[in-house]
Amino acid sequence: IRAEEESFLETLGLGIAFFERLVPYVKRLAAHAENPDDGETAAVLEDLQQNTQALDLLEKAFVDAGEREAMLGAFTAAAARRQVPGDVAFLLHDTYGFPIDLTQLMAREEGLGVDMARYAELMDRQKERARAAGAFKIDHAAGADWREVGGGEDSAFVGYEQTEVDGAAVRAVRTLDLDDDRQRHEIVLDQTPFYAESGGQIGDAGILRVGDDEIRVLDVQKEHGRIVHVVDRLPDALDAPVRAVVDAGRRQRIMKHHTATHLLHAALRERLGTHVQQKGSLVAPDRLRFDFSHFEGVGADDLRQLEQRVNEVIQRNVARQEDRDVPMEDALARGAMALFGEKYGDRVRVITFDPDYSVELCGGTHVAATGEIGVFRFLSEGSVAAGVRRVEAVAGHDALRHIDQAMEELAQAKGQFKALGRPVHEAIAELMEERRLLEKNLEGLRQQQLEGRLETFLRDAARIDGARLVTGRVEGASMDALRTLGQTLRDRAGDGAVGVLGTVDPEGGKVYLVATVADDLVQRGVQAGRLVGALAKRVGGGGGGRPQLATAGGRQPENLDDALAAADAVLREMLGDGG
Repeated sequence: IRAEEESFLETLGLGIAFFERLVPYVKRLAAHAENPDDGETAAVLEDLQQNTQALDLLEKAFVDAGEREAMLGAFTAAAARRQVPGDVAFLLHDTYGFPIDLTQLMAREEGLGVDMARYAELMDRQKERARAAGAFKIDHAAGADWREVGGGEDSAFVGYEQTEVDGAAVRAVRTLDLDDDRQRHEIVLDQTPFYAESGGQIGDAGILRVGDDEIRVLDVQKEHGRIVHVVDRLPDALDAPVRAVVDAGRRQRIMKHHTATHLLHAALRERLGTHVQQKGSLVAPDRLRFDFSHFEGVGADDLRQLEQRVNEVIQRNVARQEDRDVPMEDALARGAMALFGEKYGDRVRVITFDPDYSVELCGGTHVAATGEIGVFRFLSEGSVAAGVRRVEAVAGHDALRHIDQAMEELAQAKGQFKALGRPVHEAIAELMEERRLLEKNLEGLRQQQLEGRLETFLRDAARIDGARLVTGRVEGASMDALRTLGQTLRDRAGDGAVGVLGTVDPEGGKVYLVATVADDLVQRGVQAGRLVGALAKRVGGGGGGRPQLATAGGRQPENLDDALAAADAVLREMLGDGG
């Protein structure tokens, strides 16, 4: 309960912080909505773009907007209606778990509304995606019904004792028409060694031999009590005896991972507490996945202890104790756990590996003793939902392959260092620190180099109606570096100066502009936001900002030189009409 409370308070605090980060911009934009040409709207948007955290939230919220200009336009339009955008409200609810009614309440306290129409639209779209993801549809067209072949009982499972059966009889067949002109062929036998997917353990694969005909079993599923073999094709002779052969090597790998799952579950409850309950699982030939209830992440030390505990039980070679047809009351009295959340009847099967360690209700297949597993190794740990953690692991030869790969990667990493006897983590940490310092120095040198170009730009400044116009093309600068360079230019140029700098991002196919205006020219009506906005049209973009400094971007880098050349005419026009 405390963990749930702390989780909700964390969600609440996060949502409030995000709301308070964006709502000042909504209010400022709303205040200037009636007079969008007064330059203040552009100034607000420029300030917003300087706030990386607020901008990151908007980019996450307006995922449909595409370009930044469209995103800012949608945000401004909602703010003009004195509304928190529905995209923002949906992000707070869907991604961060913040209740929509609290968003509405906080908005009302600020004198704002919430664009609930857009919020509802996004909610409906999300529900449609969820329904589409959860839907499994088979087109039961012609031939979709079972064709009964022989009478009598069917689907007797004998796979606990054996992986092969001679003389099985076909009881029913079916062909389902799927999408894209594909078909799915299915066979039901009177008896079978094939385990059908159930409770997290995937179905067996193998071969059905009918005379000289060899048919591959691709998967095995349960359907209304029947064990359905999904095959690559149906046999020609349906009345002939069938030899059913499970892929024993694949089955053995599955059993190792299944038994390892039981040992892991017991270790989790022993180490973390009896609140741990299974919430989902996958048992496959190459790995296992286990979801369980727990209120926080499992730390590296706990994972090491858990891994050691499971491997300890493996090394003890604990024999499997299997009891079938046990009354449910007796199984519960032994402390049996319902590992895979199956529906159990009055009588159950109980799998035990040491009565004091692991006792489970389970219908799956297992190794005869834990020593057959060999070794157990974690792959990952993470969160899948509030209060639910997920671990992935490997066992047996799959674990050995993982260890071999890790050792090979470690050997290769050690080979990159001259002092092989030195701990690799120390060498890597030192290398990372050296890289950080080099990058810092490189950035400083790059900025000095860029600033060195300013002297050339200042020397070549043009005189226009009592003002100096400094323009220049800067190579290899990011938007942030260009903005910093623009501020430096403004400081160096002093009174009576206007600066316009541009750069190209060849990889992104973008062009960036920055414009600066001295305070005395601002008094004459020259505004950086208007200037850079006019030039940005020539590079296929837009922008704006404060009267003293503004930025813009575009998608036509080939027109950068034309935009810089046009600064002369735009400035003359602004000086001529007094702004």
